[in-house]
Amino acid sequence: QKISYIIGKWQIMNLLGRYKDRLGENFRLGQFHDDLIKNGSLPVSVIEWILLDDPAAVQQATK
Repeated sequence: QKISYIIGKWQIMNLLGRYKDRLGENFRLGQFHDDLIKNGSLPVSVIEWILLDDPAAVQQATK
């Protein structure tokens, strides 16, 4: 079970980096947290698709 948490943390940190790169100077950590939480308990790949408007994340997850 511990490995699941580690992988989840890695996925969220990866998403944070991509989200930050996408927003540039407009990035706010609090906004990232709000956007992450407002989507509920969806898989990180789906949240990534929503936040980054990147369907590649969902396509990769559903292969």
